[in-house]
Amino acid sequence: MEASEKIRYGMSGLTVQDYEAELDELWAELKDPNSDVSQEAKSRGIDVGPLRALDRQDAIALETEGGAFGVEVVLIVALAPLATELVKASAPIIKDLWFSVLRPRILQKKGDHVLPEENET
Repeated sequence: MEASEKIRYGMSGLTVQDYEAELDELWAELKDPNSDVSQEAKSRGIDVGPLRALDRQDAIALETEGGAFGVEVVLIVALAPLATELVKASAPIIKDLWFSVLRPRILQKKGDHVLPEENET
């Protein structure tokens, strides 16, 4: 995985601020080794210890594109957008965490329609 990987999703029913709030809440839970999020990651074989030193925005950033004159807005999840050594080393962990724990939790809480997958770049 490169220093940054972008995954595109259509946006449905939530604002970027809604997505940011959900991720911030999950990331705060991740910092507690005894939280449900940390325990789920551990049960899936994901060692999130190295991620606890990172701010969420350094690990997972959100961007948008499109949206003018009826063009569908696309939410872009940038995994490990900053190229620091710690983030580069943590990039595979961040990707596993996104697909195995964070995204499924957002879908479970907000509905399967909120992150319709588009494609990876």
